[in-house]
Amino acid sequence: MSVAGLVARWNVADDVRAGRLVQIKIQGVEPEPLAVWAVYPTTRMLLPKVRAFIEALDEKLTEMLGPLSRPDE
Repeated sequence: MSVAGLVARWNVADDVRAGRLVQIKIQGVEPEPLAVWAVYPTTRMLLPKVRAFIEALDEKLTEMLGPLSRPDE
């Protein structure tokens, strides 16, 4: 059975690594980049659980997608 479609890499990364899915590139077809934002107030002290969530999200996305670009860098 063959199925084709555009899906987010982070959503299928485990399946690609395990060989259950194979990435193909179609000449001239590139998906638009998608930004992921963690938005939180900067005027108040950030709760430790929020900071932990943001750091865990950053770590997991970096692990799955490689180094991320950040607007503040």
